[in-house]
Amino acid sequence: MGNWLSTLVPEPGARRRLGLGTGIYNIGTGMFMTSSVLYFTEGLGLSVTEVGLEKAIETYVEQWSAQFGIPVEAKTIKRSRDRLTAPAETNLYRILQEALNNTAKHARATKVEVLLENRGEDVVMIIEDNGIGFDLQKSSTVDGGLGLVGMGERAAQLQGSMEIESEPGAGTTIHVRVPAVFENKAQAQH
Repeated sequence: MGNWLSTLVPEPGARRRLGLGTGIYNIGTGMFMTSSVLYFTEGLGLSVTEVGLEKAIETYVEQWSAQFGIPVEAKTIKRSRDRLTAPAETNLYRILQEALNNTAKHARATKVEVLLENRGEDVVMIIEDNGIGFDLQKSSTVDGGLGLVGMGERAAQLQGSMEIESEPGAGTTIHVRVPAVFENKAQAQH
């Protein structure tokens, strides 16, 4: 780990969160997160753009599941070996983080499913839980609805969309669809 980070990491065995702007270190999950970067306790710094979205999702849902005791089935289906652009990978990853954060805080779910796949000219991510659901009409008044708004803004930054299906007692499904812009094609256009 870099020197600045090692000074921020609490002693092993401690369980606390350090607010560092948008970054949080949690000994329970063994990760420090800031923006799109994951720093694992083994001292290896990895960013979503270094390991790829699929690997980042796999790692995150595994550790999230262990922390919250909620099983997560994650499937990533790619038809292309090309990587999405860094902004696409980062924003999709952050949407997933927020969705799972909401699940942990509000849903009382016993199971979560995550799907990431290419569909035609788009990349689709679906996050579904079997929790208590919520009334979409009232969601903007709960905690200001900022997490949901931020997720939608991230999808919009990618020229995509986000739809939420939920009702009390029926769980929640989040559909994110963004254009599949791959790194090698984006570089070729410049």
